[in-house]
Amino acid sequence: MDVVEIPKIKILVKKDKLVIFLLHIFLFIALDFSYVKYVVAEHLHMGFTCSFSSFSLIVGIIVFLIPLIILLITKIDDFTYGVLNLIFLFSVIPSIITYKYQLIEFKIMFAHLFFFLSVFLWCRYAFLNIKVKMFEERKSYYLLFAIAILSIVPFVIIFTPHINLSNLVLNNIYETRAIQKEISGLYTSYMYSWLSKVLIPILLVLALIFKKKLEIGILFSMLIFLFLCGAHKSVLIGTLLVFFFYKGSYTHKIKYFLYALNFVVFFGVLLYLLNDHKFINSLITRRIFFLPSLLDSYYFSFFHDNYLYWSGSFMKYLIEYPYNFDPPQLIGEVFFDSSDVSANNGIISDGYANLGMLGIFINVTFVSFYLMIIKSLKISNKFFGVIFLFVFTLISSSLTTILLTHGGLLFILISSKFLKNTYKYD
Repeated sequence: MDVVEIPKIKILVKKDKLVIFLLHIFLFIALDFSYVKYVVAEHLHMGFTCSFSSFSLIVGIIVFLIPLIILLITKIDDFTYGVLNLIFLFSVIPSIITYKYQLIEFKIMFAHLFFFLSVFLWCRYAFLNIKVKMFEERKSYYLLFAIAILSIVPFVIIFTPHINLSNLVLNNIYETRAIQKEISGLYTSYMYSWLSKVLIPILLVLALIFKKKLEIGILFSMLIFLFLCGAHKSVLIGTLLVFFFYKGSYTHKIKYFLYALNFVVFFGVLLYLLNDHKFINSLITRRIFFLPSLLDSYYFSFFHDNYLYWSGSFMKYLIEYPYNFDPPQLIGEVFFDSSDVSANNGIISDGYANLGMLGIFINVTFVSFYLMIIKSLKISNKFFGVIFLFVFTLISSSLTTILLTHGGLLFILISSKFLKNTYKYD
C-alpha cells in the first residue's frame, strides 16, 4: 500500500504583522473593558447600553476575526494595509463592541464590516494608470508654500485679537469655538480645514523631505495658530501625527501607533479606576471610539424609512429638504434636547440617512474608489499622517462635507498634480 504524503501548507507572516495582530486584540480588550467600566458607568444618560448577549458575543468574535485574518495573511500593498488598519481600528472594532452590548443593530455592524471589505477589494484588485502633467517638485513646493502664506493672512487679521493661549493646555476650548462660529465667514469656514488638514500638513511633510528647517518652523507655527483660531483638537493632534507618521514603513507606523494607543487606553482606564480621572477616557475612549456608534444608533433609528435623498446637499434644487435643521442639529434636537449639539457622524450614518442601506453602499463604494485612486498615485508613505487625517474624517463627517469642507477634493487634486510617484522618497 502506497503512502501518499500530503504537502504542508506554509503561511508566511511577517513579524510586524503578527505584532500588529496581537496589538489589535489587546486594544479590543482594553476598549471593551473601558466601555463597560467607564463609558456606560459615566454616560448612561446619553443612551449608552450594556446589555450583554452570548449570541452577540459569538457573532462579534466572527466579525472581529474576518478583518484581522485578512490583515494578517493576505498579500496586500503597504498603502492598503495601512488604511485598512485604520478602518478596522476606528470603524469596525467600536461597532463590534457596541453590537455586543446591544447599543447598535447587526446591520450597523455589518455596514462597518462592509466598509472594510469594500476598501480591501477595491484597493487590492483595482488600479488606475493615472497620467497627469506634473509640476517640478521644488517649484511646486514653493508655489504651494506661497499659496498657504497668502491664504492664512485673513485668519491673522480676523482671529488674532481673539487668540487665547490657554487653549494650548486645552482650557476654554468651547469659548474659543463659540467665538470662531460667531466671526467666521464663508472664506474662513472652508479654508480652515483646507489649510489645517490638507495644504499645510502636505507642505510640512515636503519641508521635512527637503530638510527646510526654517519652513518647518513656519508651517508648524501656522498649524498651531490655526488651532488657536478654532480650538479644534483634531488640528493639534493632526499636527503631531504628521511628525509621528513621517518615518518608517507603513507596518512600522501602524505598529508604533497601536503601541501608543494601547498605552493611552490602558493608562486611561487605570487612572479612572484608581483616581476617578476621566479626561483620557472621555477624550479617547468615549469621544473617538464609542460616540460615533451611539450616533449611528440614533441616525438609523430616526431615518428608518424616512430618507433625505440628499435633499440637504447636491439634490436640494430637485427635492425639498423636510426639516428646519441640518441632520447633525436635528439629531441633537431629538436625542440630546438641543439643536446646539452638532451630532456630526461618518459616512455610514450619512449614507443611511440619505438612502438607507443603498445609501451606505453608495458612500462606501465612492470612498473605496477614492482611496484606490490615492493608492494608484504612488504617494510616499511619509504622507501617511495626511492620509490618517482623511480616513479619520470618514467616521465623523458626511461624504459631501468631507469632499468640500474638509478638503477631500483638494487633497486628491494636490496629490495628482504634486505628489504622484513621491514613493521614491521612502
